[in-house]
Amino acid sequence: MIARPRQRMPLTPWSLLLSVLLIVAMCWTGENPTAASAFVVQESSVRSRSTLYGKRLGLAPSIGPTHTSRHISVPPGLLKRTKRAPSSSALNMTPILSFVKSATMPLTTPLAKRMLLVLGAAVMIFLSKQYNRILWPGSSPDSALSEPLPPGSLGCPFFGNNIMAGTREYGPYVFFDRANTKLNNPSLFKLYAFGMPMVSVRGSDNIKTVLKDEFDPNGVNTELVGESYTQVFGNQSIIYESDGKTHGFLRRLVGAAMTPAAVANAIPAIQKAANERIDIMLSKDTVKMEDVCNDFTLDVAWRQILGLDLTRDEVPTFYQNVKVWVGGIFNPLFALPFKVPGIRFTKCYKAHQYLVSKVEEKLAQLDANGPDGSTLSGIYFATDDDNDSRKLSRQQVIDNCLILIVAGSETSASTLTVASLLLGLHKDVWNKVKEEQAAMVAKYGDDITSKAELDAECPYLDSVIRETLRLRPVPATEIRRTSKSIVFNGMQIPKNWMLWLNIRSTHDNDPITMKQDGSHMDVKLGFKPERWNDAATKPSEWMPFGSGARRCLGENLAMTEMKVFLATLARRVDYDLVGSTDVILWKRMSVMPRPLDGVEVAPRPVATASNTAS
Repeated sequence: MIARPRQRMPLTPWSLLLSVLLIVAMCWTGENPTAASAFVVQESSVRSRSTLYGKRLGLAPSIGPTHTSRHISVPPGLLKRTKRAPSSSALNMTPILSFVKSATMPLTTPLAKRMLLVLGAAVMIFLSKQYNRILWPGSSPDSALSEPLPPGSLGCPFFGNNIMAGTREYGPYVFFDRANTKLNNPSLFKLYAFGMPMVSVRGSDNIKTVLKDEFDPNGVNTELVGESYTQVFGNQSIIYESDGKTHGFLRRLVGAAMTPAAVANAIPAIQKAANERIDIMLSKDTVKMEDVCNDFTLDVAWRQILGLDLTRDEVPTFYQNVKVWVGGIFNPLFALPFKVPGIRFTKCYKAHQYLVSKVEEKLAQLDANGPDGSTLSGIYFATDDDNDSRKLSRQQVIDNCLILIVAGSETSASTLTVASLLLGLHKDVWNKVKEEQAAMVAKYGDDITSKAELDAECPYLDSVIRETLRLRPVPATEIRRTSKSIVFNGMQIPKNWMLWLNIRSTHDNDPITMKQDGSHMDVKLGFKPERWNDAATKPSEWMPFGSGARRCLGENLAMTEMKVFLATLARRVDYDLVGSTDVILWKRMSVMPRPLDGVEVAPRPVATASNTAS
């Protein structure tokens, strides 16, 4: 039998660490540490060490085939019986062992051990009182106030709660619904997200109270979550301006292109976009209304908001870049509370640069040719009432026009998609909308030419849109930051905490519409546009466009855009939902709730309509 030479395992960090720990333990207990010098530091893997130790000591290995523990039991004194001189290639531990023994010898006295136990207890007490500050930085209460923090959980240490994720049964932002249920529907509750402590606030009166000191140095102001957002969404838009005077200036000049008169002038372009999309819709056996609504609102974005003159081949590129750019809202890198390196290499940043280039091209045309009827033109040439020479900077124009794409296309497309689902589920409501529009066609013809007529003579259409926005609104307004600690409803909200102004929860808890079984927010049981026509049933909590000085500036344009599309659809199309509607499922991640299947329908022309694009 040929004897194979014993292979020596290489020295690794794990074996060195095990050596040091075992030596220190022996010094602590009074064992002779030199007894371990010949064999402890020479093996690398835990499995190899355990087998070798067992053979050398005459023991079975303490680590089996599937056991991964690193603990090896060695009976006291057995090391001395198995001691042997290290080979010349073994690591000479004598100097290290001597140093460790001399350094730890003072710690082996009874007094030292008692002192270390007391110190350890003190450290544990300190950590128990400071764990919030350590695990959730910035979440400690204001010690100058006696009021408690709102109830709630801060979630995972350092990271907090995953507030953006959703479920198919509920849609996006399901965390808030679960927290409300768990905490028995409080008006305030705390959470932690994006590395920051937050408080969710619900109820229109509560939200208005919080916002009454907006722009005050000691009040609340909007917060751009994540510095990286500025590189892909801009930092000079009206949404994130925290100075009251500058915000007022921006609101006046951007708002000049959003007046009822300006929106009324845009109706022909909006109806043209609606008719073109409906033509394509009627050319197919089945179509997803999500795609139809996305394309319609993006048509309005490039035609009316930006005033671009895109070719047929350029339109898909524009759509794709808007999709990628808006999708950046859900990129967790942008939510980090510092500038992330390499943002310029992301698809979202490149999509933003494409859109900026298109706005720059349009501005060059406006410089050469003067104003036109686009929203961008109205913003670019607007002057301040107090100073005719004062205009928006080029960057302010770009940032605000691009924000209008998000506000005017993403949210309107989501609402129209949900409205298509609701009208498909409730044929009686859809028939009333068609009857109302048939009367409008008989009186004014196929063309929609007047915003005033649309608003005054289509109350049921208005109720349908309002009810859709009640059921599935944008989840919250822009996040605010407190500039000082405040006491609200008997609870404190410390300085520099974020405020999540919860619109969906506000609608959910409306005392006029609320039902204990939750049916008032169900798309099948709760969709009742008629409630808006009776003072006794009209919702008292409705704020899909926000509140206060930052109420959505594009509200007029958004409502008109949605009314024109649904009115044109009702005049030209009838449709049935395709597939099962037993259970309505939703997308997990989206700015606003969207049905998972995209609302697939089978369209057909309305027999009494002209069915021709005007």
